Amino acid sequence: LPARTVHTRGMDEGSGTEIWRTRYAHPCAWDQDFPLLAMTELFASAAASRGDAPLVDFYGRQYSYRAMLAEAYGDDKVDIAVGTSSSGSAIAMLPVAAEYKKVLIVEPAVADAITAEKWNRYVFRTARSSMQDGLAAATTLKSGSVGFLAQDYAFGKDAIKAGKEALAATGSKAKVVAEEYAPQ
Repeated sequence: LPARTVHTRGMDEGSGTEIWRTRYAHPCAWDQDFPLLAMTELFASAAASRGDAPLVDFYGRQYSYRAMLAEAYGDDKVDIAVGTSSSGSAIAMLPVAAEYKKVLIVEPAVADAITAEKWNRYVFRTARSSMQDGLAAATTLKSGSVGFLAQDYAFGKDAIKAGKEALAATGSKAKVVAEEYAPQ
């Protein structure tokens, strides 16, 4: 689908008033376009930065990824769960799979911790890992300089860690000159 945007221009047309401009002191200009975000993108972003924080607040009942998985395993008697795209939320869900002794198939979250230090026998990954990405990139970087820029959450941190380890593992002479984490 082509990218769509929300237009703020003309929000006050026909009303004869612009009170919303003065009562809602937003830090950006009112005449700019904002890209639409799907709810799944918003959920993934929230889960990545706050895996145990409430994902949804529905009439006062709050759910986190961890709580939703526990409810699926416990109340709904689910035997196998599949999810999630966010590494942060996947990591938060791993102990729930072990607690209920039920299978969790992680797809497409790629943080190495999912199948390394945070792994348990009930977790299976069907996607690539950060280290696989790092090794693929490192084989092309025999020398020169490398700057890493990633998001400041589980996926970004694992990606940079894997990239550095992959450079060493492939014998690359490339020098890491920058490591930055962009806030969400």
